[in-house]
Amino acid sequence: MQYRPGIGKSYSDREKLSLIYVDDNHLMLDVMKHFLERDQTIDVQTFLSPKNAISYLKTHPMHLILSDYEMPDMNGAEFLLHLRSQGINTPFILYTTNNHEEISADIFKQEYVHYISKCGPIEQHITRLKEIIQKYDNITKSDLYGTTSSNTDLDLIITNL
Repeated sequence: MQYRPGIGKSYSDREKLSLIYVDDNHLMLDVMKHFLERDQTIDVQTFLSPKNAISYLKTHPMHLILSDYEMPDMNGAEFLLHLRSQGINTPFILYTTNNHEEISADIFKQEYVHYISKCGPIEQHITRLKEIIQKYDNITKSDLYGTTSSNTDLDLIITNL
């Protein structure tokens, strides 16, 4: 089985959801961390580069990865593909100003991948991210309690939100 933290366990059954946010914009890192952590259910680790996040992920399993797309040295798509090549299938959200159509369709063929646009108010982004977390939590709860959800169900919900 591939590495996927959280499958079969509900986030609400743990103290906090662990999330990595990678963005080359320090201000965005600070703002998103503040908004995501203010209800005290999410613990956010921030990184200015995917390379630093990769090093961290080698020893710290996370429940969710949020990543900018346009970054120097390694973009969000390359970051995702590198993680997948290492067997890390943690749900991954591209958070970018790029249009969905500007991102390679191959990226969205990967397991557990979603897209959130940076356009609009930050509160809207937080709401959308929390909706994704809640849907993921609902699926993992059904796995935990032995109902009929499957990894395919999770793929469909995460990629089609």
